Amino acid sequence: MKKLALLGMLLILVISSASAQNKSKGILYKSDHWLDIKNYRDFWAAGEHPKMEKAEVLVTEKYIKVTLGTKVYKYIIVSMKQFSEFLMNYNVTINGKADVIGFGDMPDGSKSIDIEKIWMIPDITDVSEVEITEEK
Repeated sequence: MKKLALLGMLLILVISSASAQNKSKGILYKSDHWLDIKNYRDFWAAGEHPKMEKAEVLVTEKYIKVTLGTKVYKYIIVSMKQFSEFLMNYNVTINGKADVIGFGDMPDGSKSIDIEKIWMIPDITDVSEVEITEEK
């Protein structure tokens, strides 16, 4: 009887844990380098000194999570505007500060993502759809 009660409690725990998770899909952009534009005088100077470290951008319906090296930033999406089939901007906020994250398709087929005058991830060729499990 105790085993049955324990099994029942375990089952309730598993079901409530599963229902507390929400699965959705996102797009993951990956690169092995990024440009730290903020710490150089301009884009071209930053381009001469790329940061050779992990750069990832995960785009979901509600947020954009950016990983640059060991730093992770989670931007909340406020709105989106598609300017053309090659350029889209997301108006986002992070810590109460508004920014714009731009996504562009380059002529060579790669992607580029940036916040003007702050950072840029150029030459992105690794793009995949991923399933995300989040706590409610």
